[in-house]
Amino acid sequence: MGDGLYGRTLPQPTELDGPYWDGLRRYELLIQRCTDCQSYLWYPTEVCSRCQSFSMQWTPVAPTGEIYSFTTQYQRTGSKFDEDIPYTSVIVQLAEASEVTMGGLLVEADPDQVRVGLPVVGVFVDATPEITLLQFRPQT
Repeated sequence: MGDGLYGRTLPQPTELDGPYWDGLRRYELLIQRCTDCQSYLWYPTEVCSRCQSFSMQWTPVAPTGEIYSFTTQYQRTGSKFDEDIPYTSVIVQLAEASEVTMGGLLVEADPDQVRVGLPVVGVFVDATPEITLLQFRPQT
């Protein structure tokens, strides 16, 4: 996919991570779960990193959690994100799948109020008719 109307580079779903992107398009967060050891896994994989099983299943989880780590960008770098400065990138530890941390942009937040442990909730952003992105905002 090109930049399109979204104006930024978009992900190109693969056969392996396609179910994740299909779920986001339905405003549903799907994470792989090993049916043998019950571990949640992120990033999509064919083999469980905990028990080496090939028995993976896409499982819906709530897009809620708390900030595990973050960085706020104040300096221009020449990227297409410069127009959004300051912006905060977060690593979120999911509430329903605590072994999973996933990255995203934090929206609707004052950068000076961001902290580790801040509760967040997912925001589904339709970048194009084919691609929906997951961002996060502080939970109210």
